[in-house]
Amino acid sequence: MDPVDYPDAVDPSLVGTYAALAKVGGGYVGDDVLEYRVWCHPERGSPDLDEGDDYYYFFAKYAEALAFSQSTAGAEALLALIRQACLLKLVRIRY
Repeated sequence: MDPVDYPDAVDPSLVGTYAALAKVGGGYVGDDVLEYRVWCHPERGSPDLDEGDDYYYFFAKYAEALAFSQSTAGAEALLALIRQACLLKLVRIRY
């Protein structure tokens, strides 16, 4: 899918304020995108910024998250945090 197929975060001022843990779902993004996330793993080559623990960066725009994910050592494929009928889910985006 083309990056323009993925919407920006519904409220960019809230990006980065959501809890790190959320229920995980599957499928395509069809509801409100709250933020895109890229998890980084020091044991896989990401810089060690948190005493060996995994951490994530958050983005309001899909294209920025995708570029970061693809250019950062030890980074996972990006995830989208979406709001779906009053339920928060993380959706793994395949590219």
